[in-house]
Amino acid sequence: MIGQLNLKFFERSTKDEAVFVEATFKRRFHANKPKVIEMKDKKIYYDNAYTYFKGTEEKVIEDKSSYIPNTYVAYVVDEHSNKTIEISYDFIDSNLSKNEGDKTNKQFLKMLKSIHFRPENNGDARR
Repeated sequence: MIGQLNLKFFERSTKDEAVFVEATFKRRFHANKPKVIEMKDKKIYYDNAYTYFKGTEEKVIEDKSSYIPNTYVAYVVDEHSNKTIEISYDFIDSNLSKNEGDKTNKQFLKMLKSIHFRPENNGDARR
């Protein structure tokens, strides 16, 4: 299995949250219907799909009954600041079973839920 995990950290206006979420999922899945998990300290938007390239055009298949997802995307928002993280995980494995796909999804969600943003420290590097 070959995989790639990308994380991008941003400080963005919370009033534009919907715009950034929509752009993230339209860019990766050509659609904007992520699942949402609301926790006391963060909000997690996420989705997955099977993606592949036909020539230079990326194709996205969301039918999880026929295809095991190989692309996972999330947008995590800190509820106490304007900090956000965009996360994408892509992998290639032609021998992945349905059970292994479910395990990958659970591991991705576990990783997302484990994210903790540091509280503001007003420039004090000792915290």
